[in-house]
Amino acid sequence: MLFCNACTNQINVLEKNEHSENSNPFPIEPILILSSLNYQDVTMGETISLNIETNNDDEIESIHVLIVESGKPYDNETDVYYPSDDYFTGYNSYIMPAFKAGEWDYVAYAITKSNKKIYSNRVSIRVIYPDITFIQEDRESPFMSEMDAAWDEMLASSNAKDHCRREMGFIIYMTVSDIIGEDVIFYAGDLVYGRTNCSCSLPPNVTVTIDDEIIMGPDLPGRYAIAWFHTHPVNDCCGGGRNVGASNEDEMEAAKKELPGLVYDYVPTFGGIVDGYTDRNAEHVIYVFGPKRRTFK
Repeated sequence: MLFCNACTNQINVLEKNEHSENSNPFPIEPILILSSLNYQDVTMGETISLNIETNNDDEIESIHVLIVESGKPYDNETDVYYPSDDYFTGYNSYIMPAFKAGEWDYVAYAITKSNKKIYSNRVSIRVIYPDITFIQEDRESPFMSEMDAAWDEMLASSNAKDHCRREMGFIIYMTVSDIIGEDVIFYAGDLVYGRTNCSCSLPPNVTVTIDDEIIMGPDLPGRYAIAWFHTHPVNDCCGGGRNVGASNEDEMEAAKKELPGLVYDYVPTFGGIVDGYTDRNAEHVIYVFGPKRRTFK
């Protein structure tokens, strides 16, 4: 049997230091593991929950989160966004509003007591725009009063005696707040007047343009177009019937804009057609067309 005095002395030293303040002369470098409770697409305005696990809290000075477009490097300052630490809820957990629509990688990083920066794995989350059909289904939606006002303005701008008709329209926007728990704000843009058309042989139309105010950064609000709305004209000026709902031109415009469309139009008299000389105050409803949600970034 071999006996080693040097080995015995080393063991005794380690045993003596076992309960001292610095019992481990070679501290374990922390490892961060990031996970999310959001397994499916997240709609803008909803919250994202992130959990961070580590094998050595004692060596960590602080933990933070960064956001970068999927696949892009995060070890430089270009296109990297740092959410406020106000979203840190304790117990190594973050709850924050979803970033703007797109494919994003969330990464946790720790600053150690030795001033090293250690990164976690990436968690990829796809953020999407809201489904616009809720407007059609909810008479109490925040746009109905603006839609009704646009319809009334369309009626006031139409003159049956001179066969003059006109359409109205606006873009529907949403803003995303940086305050957790605050509702996303939906609102109508400026009302746009289409040209007045006093010929029964030419259809009136209205062109509305998107005016996004996208401010990059998870702690900054931005204004995002999520749909476009317009009225169809009265049909008491001319004798011919017409189809109700989205026209072929409307469908093409929705595809071009990559934006859901809503049109206020009459309930059909029969077979999807409203008769000529229909009372201008006849029943009218919202028709939804185009993509279900905004598809461009």
